[in-house]
Amino acid sequence: MKRCRRIKAAFIKDESSRFGLKAFKGLGGSYAVFRAVCDRLGLDYRETSFSELQSDKVHRQIAELHFVTATDGNHGKGVAWAAAKLGCQAHVYLPKGSVQARAQAIRDIGNTEAVITEWGYDDTVRYAAKLADEQGWVLIQDTSWPGYEDIPRAIIQGYTTMCREASEQLEELGLAPTHVFLQAGVGAMAGGVLGWLRNRYPDSDLTAAIIEPTEAACVFGSWQGSTAARSARSPGPFCSARQTPGSPARIRSQSRGCVA
Repeated sequence: MKRCRRIKAAFIKDESSRFGLKAFKGLGGSYAVFRAVCDRLGLDYRETSFSELQSDKVHRQIAELHFVTATDGNHGKGVAWAAAKLGCQAHVYLPKGSVQARAQAIRDIGNTEAVITEWGYDDTVRYAAKLADEQGWVLIQDTSWPGYEDIPRAIIQGYTTMCREASEQLEELGLAPTHVFLQAGVGAMAGGVLGWLRNRYPDSDLTAAIIEPTEAACVFGSWQGSTAARSARSPGPFCSARQTPGSPARIRSQSRGCVA
């Protein structure tokens, strides 16, 4: 990129130190936990801070609250971190093929059960949803389906914090983004970032590139076709971004985009 004379500057948003998690998707799940607790307590999330929820009074009110999610790693860390900070339990399920070190890193956050299942990602999501129904736990999932959209929407909104930070830093330099490169798993992070940037820079001819593994190229498959695509090979996220509100596939009419 440095050899290309048409590039004025290139920037990387470093999320490695966020919450001490060494994960780039800590914001979405943690914000969704915050919103879920506010809803449970009847609090206005716009007038409540996360630190206020860490009070002894709130801890006593939500001590028996359990959160559950399926993850390929990063999202689950955010959920586990927020639950631990609020004195709650988290149950995190990873798909078949996940390495034990990833599960252990989630357990090390505290107050968290992390289990590698015998199923692929989609079935692990279904299992987490089933447990939530049976046990009365709160499902914090970044995949949506009819009737389950508020939490995924909150996860998407949570990622916009890093967009605001990056934009403010660029604007201090007198710059605005022209191209953005984003990773896609389920698509919540990519969708949240693109939606926010489009609102922040409505007149910009922003070009977006969504990057995903060859063996789990579901956004790419969905982009090419008219329905959600599914990978049968990878144990990681299978769900197309079309299944998540505000996802790249659903805002492609707003921004030029390509999927690699």
